[in-house]
Amino acid sequence: MLSGAAVIAGLAGLATALGLSGATAAATPLDVYVGYADTHHSATPALPSPWMSSPGVTFVGDAGNWDGGAVRVDNSDAIAYSAHIWYTEGTNSYDCWGTVTIPASSTLILGPKTTTACPYENDTSDLAPNPARGVCTPVTVQPVVRVVQSL
Repeated sequence: MLSGAAVIAGLAGLATALGLSGATAAATPLDVYVGYADTHHSATPALPSPWMSSPGVTFVGDAGNWDGGAVRVDNSDAIAYSAHIWYTEGTNSYDCWGTVTIPASSTLILGPKTTTACPYENDTSDLAPNPARGVCTPVTVQPVVRVVQSL
C-alpha cells in the first residue's frame, strides 16, 4: 500500500472500481491503491512509498514538482497486463494515462501528470477548474478510480 505522510491526503474515502472486459469477470491478480504526492508546498517532500525509482516500479507521470493524486497497481501474476485506467470526480472524468501495461510481477505507479486530458497534475485535492497552484476548493465528492483490464 502507498505509505508515508502523503497517503490519501485529499483522497480520503476514495473508492476503487475494478472491471474486466470480456464475457466473464474473473478474479484478477491486480491490486489497486491510491495516494498523493506533494513536493510543491513544503521544503520536506511528502511522497508515497514506493515511488519513482523504487526497485520493481514502473512510473508514468511528470518528473517532479508534484501536487497530485497517484494510482498504484501491483501485478502479482507472472504475465503483464494491459489496462485502461482513469478516474472520475463528481461529473468530471480524467483520462490521464490511457491504456498502460502493468509489468509481470511488478508495480506500476501512475503519478501526477499534466496533460490536456488531466490539467493541474490531476490535483485530486481540488475540484476542477482550480487555479494552478492557487486558492483551492476542497473536494466534497469521492473520486473513483476505474481499471478495465484488457483480455
